[in-house]
Amino acid sequence: MEQYQFTFNLASIKTLSFSIREPKDLKNATDLNYEINYDFIPKIGIDFDDKKVKIVLDVNGTIQNTDELLLDSSVEFIFSIHNLEDLISKKKDGFEIKDSQWTVVILSVALSTLRGIIFAKSEGSFLQKKPIPVIDPNKFIKIPEQDLSEGKD
Repeated sequence: MEQYQFTFNLASIKTLSFSIREPKDLKNATDLNYEINYDFIPKIGIDFDDKKVKIVLDVNGTIQNTDELLLDSSVEFIFSIHNLEDLISKKKDGFEIKDSQWTVVILSVALSTLRGIIFAKSEGSFLQKKPIPVIDPNKFIKIPEQDLSEGKD
């Protein structure tokens, strides 16, 4: 498979929503006898005209074996990809990614930045002692993508 070079920068980061709820049965901040399951839901949009990729990462944290929501967050990342046309072919019914490695790289940047944002925003809360695990971005490679360049004003 041909390897494609690409140049990118993180153009913007915006926290769309963020909330932490203390566990209902938490006696005090030192009671850490529970595990938190984190679910990551990435959404990727591509704007061919502006050579931008938008990733929205939603993360929910629940107490293991319950549906008690402790963390609910959504963060938007906008990446400028200078040679986007070399990486993606626009098709009639969507597009084709020529090499998925660039998506792994920008997802890795977005995931690690999200971990840092949550760590900073959870300072002083019970979540500070329950850090979000490192996530392998390869597990998200088959996420649905959408063309954001259509319908722009």
